[in-house]
Amino acid sequence: MKQLKKDIPIIFINPLWFEGSTFDELISKAPPLGLAYLAAVLEKDGFANLHIIDMKAREMNFLELEKELVNLKPAILGITLATGQVTSTAKIIKIAKAINPEVICLIGGPHASALPEETLRETKADVCVYGEGELSLLELANAIVEEREFNLIKGIVYQSNSFIKINPPRPLIADLDSLPFPARHLLPTPREYSRDSSLAISGSETVVMTSRGCPFRCAFCDKSVFGRSLRVRSVKNVADEIELLIRDYGVESIRFFDDLLTAIPARVKEICEEFKQRNFNLKWICEARVNTVNPSMLKMMKEAGCAEIHYGIESGNQEVLDLQQKDVTLEQIRQAIKWTNEAKIESRGYFILGLPGDTKETIKETIKFGRSLNLTYAGIALYTPYPGNFTRKYKLEDYGQVLAEKWDDYISFDRPVFLPYGMTEAELIKFYRWAYLAIHLNFKTIFRILKSIRNITTLKSYVKAFFWSMGLKNK
Repeated sequence: MKQLKKDIPIIFINPLWFEGSTFDELISKAPPLGLAYLAAVLEKDGFANLHIIDMKAREMNFLELEKELVNLKPAILGITLATGQVTSTAKIIKIAKAINPEVICLIGGPHASALPEETLRETKADVCVYGEGELSLLELANAIVEEREFNLIKGIVYQSNSFIKINPPRPLIADLDSLPFPARHLLPTPREYSRDSSLAISGSETVVMTSRGCPFRCAFCDKSVFGRSLRVRSVKNVADEIELLIRDYGVESIRFFDDLLTAIPARVKEICEEFKQRNFNLKWICEARVNTVNPSMLKMMKEAGCAEIHYGIESGNQEVLDLQQKDVTLEQIRQAIKWTNEAKIESRGYFILGLPGDTKETIKETIKFGRSLNLTYAGIALYTPYPGNFTRKYKLEDYGQVLAEKWDDYISFDRPVFLPYGMTEAELIKFYRWAYLAIHLNFKTIFRILKSIRNITTLKSYVKAFFWSMGLKNK
């Protein structure tokens, strides 16, 4: 067989959810940063024929994807998938193999990392890259080009002679500065993503990741890719990337994709000082925990351009929080939101209804608590026990039952994935809709939402999200 070369077509795909958009996609579209990092690593090594197909951003159906794959003729096809995208990924692989049976199909992402062997079987992929994928993919792509065996490549599971072989895990990347900046030139522009996202705070916004991993132990959190080990990029490296984004892409705002930007207070100070020194005229959003912020930090963040902070609040009942290993108190939540509002930073709180330990009474407490916090915005979701959850100190079956029968059901808001004992599906859905209305339907929140509407597209996304939340998504 003729040896392959580094100009072989390599296609990365960010797939649709099989049954259409999820609730999050109705209000937020963000570039697939993971795929852009993978492509950048290959590009740096000399691979010259790379493409990223973001089916979500382009609202591309499977027939349109098939036509594109016929034109691009990939030799390697890489797909990232979350829980709920298994069927979609399997369909893409079936399409690709029908076009070219020799194409090598790779899968990765949170679901594949949590269940690599099972996902490999379900999707009929050739290789699963689990955990952080950059170095494993680079070694794998070179092995394919050089026609070498895969047996020494860490961090992969693969098909070999009708058997599945599981290689040892690859250590996490210690030096994140060693990674090139994401290959954003292979994606739609920041303006295209911002246009379709009502969460964007400007007309040209993108995402940046300054760290990987989270040292905390929330029982509902997926840590299958980056783990608990916190690793950070140097502040200079982060600022250099942002400077490039402003210069080359006209970016006006940044959403930090870190699990927890505020994990190290001294680093937050360094970031803020660097932003001010470089005169970055942009706004930014980040994730924080309520027990990692204080008034002086928030004041400094505001002065450096922070416009909005997202907090995982989850529940308004202390016992439920403790069972979920949140390691925060209700008073800490109240204080953090108060400090954030006083610093003139918008606060967005996220709540999860139907958690293990939840009852009708605790959900009512959560809704009442959410209303009392004076949040700028709120995000409300039903609990979903993803396979990459952090190790819990309890058995799920002691607190309720998983209703989902297949992975596709893990994207549903019409039917809960998990149902706590003591309530019906109809009751939990009613609570979800009540919470959405109770926390949002006040003059201040409605005014802020109307103020954030930049164009007809964001208006439509708000309307769709409202109808979805009210169970009217098909009407």
